[in-house]
Amino acid sequence: MGASWEGYVLEQIFSVVRPASTFYWATYNGAEIDLLFPSGGKKVGVEIKFNEAPQITNSMRIALDNLNLDHIWVIYPGEHRYPVHQKITVLPISQINEIME
Repeated sequence: MGASWEGYVLEQIFSVVRPASTFYWATYNGAEIDLLFPSGGKKVGVEIKFNEAPQITNSMRIALDNLNLDHIWVIYPGEHRYPVHQKITVLPISQINEIME
């Protein structure tokens, strides 16, 4: 289910956000971010989780530090938006257009 969810969310992001360029990032140590793209002069990361209450992961911390990201959005199938870090927000897929704000 996770892979199907990830593919679906990526399609939604591409159709709503329409980033000019996109990237996937991973390290040999296993840290990874599902999607990276520039937006309005900022570096944005997206992590996709099929989980009812996603939390910050070590991969997210590493990506913030190594890539100097301005923000990471964690997209999930739930209903509530909430912060898990100053630069990381969990966001329901129904609010995906807020990635551009």
